[in-house]
Amino acid sequence: LHLLQDKLQKQETRFRKSISASERLAICLRFLASGSNYTDLAYTFRVSKSSVSHIIRETCDVIWQVLQPLVMAIPASSDEWAIIAEGFEYKWNF
Repeated sequence: LHLLQDKLQKQETRFRKSISASERLAICLRFLASGSNYTDLAYTFRVSKSSVSHIIRETCDVIWQVLQPLVMAIPASSDEWAIIAEGFEYKWNF
């Protein structure tokens, strides 16, 4: 959460409190893990279906932007590609 929080947190206004970064992440992870529909998520988290839709899309984008360079870095050289290919061949015999 600490890696994503700055990009997930929205500013509060005089008229409404924003949905917290932790709740946004919880909504997205529940959707991805369980396949729950937007109506169920809206009822569970007490937000609108349109909010659920926007939260899931935005949170997935933030997860990709922040974690992709850390977790799925593209190999920089042909040697790195060869190491990955050898690991794949060893693991899957393919």
